[in-house]
Amino acid sequence: LDLGPRPAAAITCAAFSRDGRRLVTGGADGSVRIWDPHTGAELRITLGHQAPVRAVAAASVEVFCSGSDDGVVNNWDLVRGDPYPPPVELGVPITAVTWKPTGIGRVIGTGDGVYVQEQEDVVASVARPWRIGAVSALALCDGGFITGGDDGRVCRWDTRERQGTVIGAHDGPVRSLAVSPDSRFVVAAGGGGGADGEPARLWDVEARTAIALPGH
Repeated sequence: LDLGPRPAAAITCAAFSRDGRRLVTGGADGSVRIWDPHTGAELRITLGHQAPVRAVAAASVEVFCSGSDDGVVNNWDLVRGDPYPPPVELGVPITAVTWKPTGIGRVIGTGDGVYVQEQEDVVASVARPWRIGAVSALALCDGGFITGGDDGRVCRWDTRERQGTVIGAHDGPVRSLAVSPDSRFVVAAGGGGGADGEPARLWDVEARTAIALPGH
C-alpha cells in the first residue's frame, strides 16, 4: 500500500481502527496522521506531541490514543481528528499503549513501569502506577496484560491480584508482543543477539515454555 507523499518525518508506529477503515500513524516529528488504508489517502494530520510518538492504539471505531516521548497520552476522535477527552500527562516517556473498550481499559507502558486505567479513569485522566521496571512492549490478555522489557523478560500480570509471573526471557530487549485470541500463547520479538537481531519466540503462557518456530 502506497500511503501517498512520504511524510517529512519517519513513521514510528501504526495501528488500525477497530473496523479497519482507518490507519493511524505516529511520527518522529510528534505528528499523528489518519489515513484511508484502501486508497492510501492522508485524511488528517495534527502535531499532537512535542516529541516522537512511540505508540498509537484504537479503543473503538471512533476513538484512539497516542503516546510520546513527551510523557503525554493524547486521546483523539478518529472522525474529526480532535483531542478527546483530556490528555494524561505522566512526565515520563511513553513506550507502549494498549486499549480496549471493555474490562481493564487502557495500559500505558513507560520507562519506569506501567499505568493502568479503567474505562472511567480514561475520561477522568486518572492513571494508577505499577512500578514494575522499564517496559518496552505491551499487550492485553485475559485477566491482565503481558509486558516485555529491556532486560529480555516476558511477564504476565494479573490486574486483580497485582502480581506478575515471568513467562520466559530473551537474550536481548523485547520490542514487540502479540497475544493469541485465547491468551494461551504470546509471540515476543526484539533486537540484540547478533547482527541480524534475536529471533522471535513463541511462548506457552501457562507452561512458561518456548515453542520452536521453524526457520527462526
